[in-house]
Formats: sequence, C-alpha cells, structure tokens
Amino acid sequence: MSVNNEQLLIDHLDHLLQGDELQQVENLIRNDKETSKQWGYLNLAVEAIQYNSLHDQVADAKRKYLSETQSQAKPGQAVVRTMYRVAIRIAACVLLFAGSMAVYKYATVSSTGIYNNFYSSFDLNTSRGGGNADKMDQAYRNKNWAEVVSQFNSSKEKNNKAYFLDAMAEMELKDFVPAINSLKQIIAVNAQSGDNYFQDEADYYLALCYLAVNKTEQAIPIIEKIKADTSHIYNKKAKRISAIDLKLLQYKHANN
Repeated sequence: MSVNNEQLLIDHLDHLLQGDELQQVENLIRNDKETSKQWGYLNLAVEAIQYNSLHDQVADAKRKYLSETQSQAKPGQAVVRTMYRVAIRIAACVLLFAGSMAVYKYATVSSTGIYNNFYSSFDLNTSRGGGNADKMDQAYRNKNWAEVVSQFNSSKEKNNKAYFLDAMAEMELKDFVPAINSLKQIIAVNAQSGDNYFQDEADYYLALCYLAVNKTEQAIPIIEKIKADTSHIYNKKAKRISAIDLKLLQYKHANN
C-alpha cells in the first residue's frame, strides 16, 4: 500500500477527513483488500493500546515532542500544522508501533489455543439415580472415558446428566463432534421443557467444543451470552476470555 494511502488511513483513524478525502478512503477500505487489512490492523492497534495500558506512553510522547518543538522553534517560523495535529501524528506513530504488537497477536491467537487455556475437566461431586447412571458416575470418577461413552451408548433412558457426562468424556477423548451433539441435546431438551438441568454447563462446554473444532462464529455468541449473564455459573470463567482475542478470531475468520 502506498505511503499516501497509509497517511489517509491514519487521518481517518484520527477523524480528520471530510468530503472527497473521506469518501476516497472509505472506498479504498471497501474495495481494496490490502487497504482493508491495513485498516483492520490499525483498529487492532488501538485495541492493543487499550489492552496493554499504553495510554500513558502516548501522552508522554506527546508531552516530550511538544516540549522539544517549543524549545527548538525559531521566532517567526511558519507553522505548517497546528500543535494539535502534530500531537495526533505522534499518537498515530505510537499506534502504528503498537500495531506490530497487534499483528503478532493476530498471528498467534487461535481458537484451539483459547480452548486449551480455558478447558478444565468437570468435577462430578454428586451421584443421582441408579443402574447405568451409577456405572457412568463411577467410570467418570475413574477417568475411564471410553467406559463412560460405552455406558451412555448402552443406556436406554438418557437424561441431561447422562448426555453431559458423555459429552465430557468425548471431550477428554478429543472427539468433539459427538460431544457437541450431546451438549446440543441438553440445550434442546431444556428449551422444550423450560428446565435448566445442566444448562449452564452445556452452554460453556459447547462454546469450548466449537472453539476446539475452529467454529469461531458459533462459539463467540455463546461466550458473549455467558459474559452478559451474571447469574450464569460460568460467568466469571467466560469473562476471563479476552475480548481482544475473540475480536481477533472474528477478524481472522472473516478474512479467511
């Protein structure tokens, strides 16, 4: 991308463009793939600054630059740009530097990486029911995941707990498709009955399953729903998933 176009993007980021120039840069963002990517990186840079608390560095760079400019200025020297616009340019330079951090983060963030960071085994504390349910409980506590799946498949009557234990065993075995199916079954049953038996657990682990199989577009709405629901038992865990990382995943998915 040309230097002139880069400058236009910075001006657009600073809300300095009007009229034909504004229309020109918006057309570039819509129609030119390289410009669109660069615009995405610049916006990610802004978020990187917020994410890494770089506001003070920007302010310090502005103060130092203004101090040096004022001390070096000659009497009567023509000022091409106002000090405000110069300060904006300094801030933009810092943004571009932070952009390299954002690009690195963009390259390293992945849905499977988030899954690995936030997946933890479910601790089965209580035992309810009898027959196969007890056998599933015991197999689950023994971490005999294959036996859990076998007991689930041989069971004639399956409730939400059975579906959930099957899903967790499948996740431990890295077999995510059947895990997704069992978790979706819990959600479907609860939607029909109005119950919430293992609902929160199904929500959270379904989102993680989608991340594990790189279905970002299906995982993120569930995570956002959990984050918005303070009564959800996985609300705090979901809030620890970086909003920046989720936006990066959305951006990567949209540009693949």
